[in-house]
Amino acid sequence: VITSFNIVQPGTGWADNPIWFDINGNTLFYRTQTRVTGAYDLTNPAIPVLSIAGVRSGSLSENIASGNNAIYATANAFDSLIVFSNTSCGLLNTVATAPRPNCVTVYGNYLYVSHDVNGVSIFDNSNPQLPVYIKNLPLGVVNRIQFIDTNLFSIGNNSFSTCGLDDPINPSLINTTNFGLPADIYYSKNFIYPLSNTNKNLGIFEIISTPKIPPTNFTLNNFTRPVSLLGDY
Repeated sequence: VITSFNIVQPGTGWADNPIWFDINGNTLFYRTQTRVTGAYDLTNPAIPVLSIAGVRSGSLSENIASGNNAIYATANAFDSLIVFSNTSCGLLNTVATAPRPNCVTVYGNYLYVSHDVNGVSIFDNSNPQLPVYIKNLPLGVVNRIQFIDTNLFSIGNNSFSTCGLDDPINPSLINTTNFGLPADIYYSKNFIYPLSNTNKNLGIFEIISTPKIPPTNFTLNNFTRPVSLLGDY
């Protein structure tokens, strides 16, 4: 451990519990259980510096992503996408989504939002403050989504799927692999790491020829109900 630091609730001095964060360039954006959004400067990764004091606003959320001059959070219980300023972390807008959104990611001028029961929704993000719904990808239960180059990887419903994004509005399904009930997914270099909660293992898929997933899947077993992944890109 190089360093550790507390996320503090605004105006209280009490340590808060960050549940989601996203790194964009040299900035770490975070969102906590108490609905606080803020940012740290990571110019020196060993010494994070508070750059935007935490702001409490919006509904409880499950995931955040930053990009295109905004921060986005999914509000699962309220069927909505929350939009925050990336310069002040203040609330900009709340946009209705399909039921139970759980993850959001930014891909150029598009947002992709996964849902517990309704696949993945695509939004036009040309105006970052007002995402406009385009269409839904009927992938069933989707727990997490991750982009790699021009491919969208999704996990959910006991499967791990790959969609090509040569046309961002009309992704094409390339491959689906059975993998138990996944909890999270991470990409580093030429490997994909889906994490399974029920099987309690970490899958390791090597991307030999993008966008195909090779048939070989190495697993690391004996995890106790894992829920999240973090790694070095």
